[in-house]
Amino acid sequence: MPDNVSFRLVKGNGSEISKWYPFWIGTIVGFAFVFFAFLLAVVEISRANRTQTSFFDFSDRMMTQIKRGSMMQKDGVRILTPAKNASVSGKIQISAVSDKNASAVKFLLDGAEIAVFSAEPYVFAWDTAGAKNGEHIIAVLATDAIGYSTITQQSVTVAN
Repeated sequence: MPDNVSFRLVKGNGSEISKWYPFWIGTIVGFAFVFFAFLLAVVEISRANRTQTSFFDFSDRMMTQIKRGSMMQKDGVRILTPAKNASVSGKIQISAVSDKNASAVKFLLDGAEIAVFSAEPYVFAWDTAGAKNGEHIIAVLATDAIGYSTITQQSVTVAN
């Protein structure tokens, strides 16, 4: 390209556009972007305040769900005796084992708490004479020191 060629920005009527015109267009677009980002943040913060949650707590809530889910799999609790769907009568032992670091283990019968343990062994002697004949649900709820819980349950049939 020859050295004597130059370019000019011109309006539709032929008048020359200031050399600062592209700068001002870029500045205006930039300010508009910042303004709308700020407006979006204000709307989101006010929405978060209406729902009583923190603006930045989404990842915290997700991590809590992940931790709870992993405890349900790795740090679970299992009922050892009686066997699932067993027919029981008289005095029996309900025993359970926690995979890891349970600070409290509760035994439940049909949703009602019947025993609480803070250390192993988790063994409870249950006299089935106090229960009606028929199906009952035995559940064991383990809670760790942080407060995460996991529960397992199974049915047994009382036949006194």
